[in-house]
Amino acid sequence: MSWLGDPVFSIREAATINLKKLTEVFGVDWARSTIIPKILAMANHPNYLYRMTTIFAITTIAPSVTAEIVRDLILPSLEGLVNDPIPNIRFNVAKSLEPLTLVLRKSEDTKPLEASIIRPTLARLEEDLDPDVRYFAHRSLAAIDAA
Repeated sequence: MSWLGDPVFSIREAATINLKKLTEVFGVDWARSTIIPKILAMANHPNYLYRMTTIFAITTIAPSVTAEIVRDLILPSLEGLVNDPIPNIRFNVAKSLEPLTLVLRKSEDTKPLEASIIRPTLARLEEDLDPDVRYFAHRSLAAIDAA
């Protein structure tokens, strides 16, 4: 887990890929109790790189966990990052909502979250002051519509 805080992006990226593989080997329950809480704790770190790594890590492991974990653990953490002062954090939240939507669509219980959380969040990000945030929010909405 300490690799997630490495200053070198390629090491943080490799760490997130390894966490996905570990989730696939040890299972969703293990990930829920062991790694997901540690990843989500970084969402509150004062250094933006840790917050960015949180987004990358949860986006990477999301296809390997259940829609309920995305609903109960991941989405609330991302909702807090929507208002981050760093535009790169906000546009990466917008980018991450597309693959998370695909996971949420796998369960009848979580499908409604697309309309109640994902789309309103992306619509809000489409009104952001930063042009990159607006661009990625629009792109994610278009991709969700096309999927």
